[in-house]
Amino acid sequence: MVTVPLGVPLFAVLVAIVGEWRLLGNFPLDAYAWFAAAGIVHFVIGRYGNYASAGAIGTNLAAPILQSEVIITLVLAMLLLGESLTPLRAFGIALIMIGPGLIGVREDGKKEADAAVNGTAQTKAGFQPRYAEGYAYAVLAAVAYGCSPIFIGLGLKAAGGAGVIAGGLVSYVAATLAVGVILLMVPKSTFRLDRTALGWFAFAGLFAFLSQAFRYAAMGLAPVSVVTALQRLSSLFRIYFGWIINREHEVFDRSVILATVVSMVGAIALSISTELFLSLADWPDWLVRLAKLKWP
Repeated sequence: MVTVPLGVPLFAVLVAIVGEWRLLGNFPLDAYAWFAAAGIVHFVIGRYGNYASAGAIGTNLAAPILQSEVIITLVLAMLLLGESLTPLRAFGIALIMIGPGLIGVREDGKKEADAAVNGTAQTKAGFQPRYAEGYAYAVLAAVAYGCSPIFIGLGLKAAGGAGVIAGGLVSYVAATLAVGVILLMVPKSTFRLDRTALGWFAFAGLFAFLSQAFRYAAMGLAPVSVVTALQRLSSLFRIYFGWIINREHEVFDRSVILATVVSMVGAIALSISTELFLSLADWPDWLVRLAKLKWP
């Protein structure tokens, strides 16, 4: 209700700064359609599924399913955008997906151990996971988040490869209109916010806008499968910032450092080309042949 509409004027200013207002008038109809679909799918359907799954089964149970968005994007990017999967890219994606999971295992074990030591294991029974509902919403969110980068790529392709920031404005406008329709169908009392909550949502909307601006810009420069995989690093940054702001209630130990190293190695693998990798050393012939493979 707050974060999505706030992105419209912010993106409008950004479009003016980068000089893409004129491109909006040159977009073909299918470019508008793809960019609009990306906004509705990501900002409305994806976010709702994400929040609903967390409320039903908690973030720890929902996270593994949400991680599958990378696989969905990768498969669709190869089928619809003509992108290729190389061993180096597959290695990087695998490490980025594995990294945050190392922290999840550590946190779950710590919580169970603390509960047993303190005799508070029964307090966890206060939350009763609704598994069918939670997993259904998590799958919905994963599919939405996995498809939205593809829609952006198709919109950019239809627009001739230019105007990705203008496309972001189209996405935000479409999502805002969808949110407006939903608000008309829901009792107004459901969305009452005090001034403090409104301020935090506005603050979150500003940072959401910044993240989406960089996301759209990145997709104009790099394969969408690579950008989507690199976005998974956000789970690590969330832990770091959480520790800085509220370190008394956040876990920060060697498992976090290990997860960071694993994920960063994956990010490096995604960021370098096969040609650059092969030029770094005199690799064995079998490794050279393996690195040059592409699928499809």
